[in-house]
Amino acid sequence: MPVRMGYALVRAETDKAVMFDTKEHGTLWIPKRAIHDDSETWNTKNPDGELVVHEWFAEMRGMI
Repeated sequence: MPVRMGYALVRAETDKAVMFDTKEHGTLWIPKRAIHDDSETWNTKNPDGELVVHEWFAEMRGMI
């Protein structure tokens, strides 16, 4: 199940993770494998939009 995290802006990217600035959760490093296909933003080429992550990631980080 996808978890919508709201608007996010990409700040940095590595081979395995992306750093996002979010309104509700502050700055987050998120593994690329945790970013859901429904996400509007996922790398520096798509730097802003609604961030959507997989449920397992949101649960692990205590976001839901």
